[in-house]
Amino acid sequence: MEGYKGVHFPQWMSSPSLKYLTILKLLNCKNSLRLPTLGKLPSLKTLTLDMNHVEYLYEESYDGGVVFRDLEVQTIHHIPKFKRLSREYGENMFPHLSMIGIVDCPKFLREEVLLKGLDSFFVFNCSRFNVSTDFQRLWKLWISNCREEEDLLALQDMTSLKVLRLKNISKVRIIA
Repeated sequence: MEGYKGVHFPQWMSSPSLKYLTILKLLNCKNSLRLPTLGKLPSLKTLTLDMNHVEYLYEESYDGGVVFRDLEVQTIHHIPKFKRLSREYGENMFPHLSMIGIVDCPKFLREEVLLKGLDSFFVFNCSRFNVSTDFQRLWKLWISNCREEEDLLALQDMTSLKVLRLKNISKVRIIA
């Protein structure tokens, strides 16, 4: 769905009849205040968001039950209020998430617990990052145009890392 002008998404977007939907892109939905209830889309594998008002993906799309059990790829673009994937920490909210891309989300704070199983992590034009936890599966890490007083990048646990790209980072402390 691209260019949706409504404040609230239509009910059919959360319909159980879409249970086999695997890819959802909500692009240029600048007026929408909340996400549709994505927990009713159990087969969702790829999610791309480009909205203005979402702060937490999990909280705003959860209505009980298992959420995002098959989600593998998530890309979040141009969401100025976006802070984290979930308001609450938890390991099983995104059990199969392997790639996440965060672009132009100045308030984004990376969640260590939720991102342990990632293969690829991309962060562009965000104000903070702190990649310092158990990323044994991570093989691709791109960080560009992220500026904070002191960004931390700990490489000692990234035993599978093959691609590392750092660009336009003001201060970074690398622990190898």
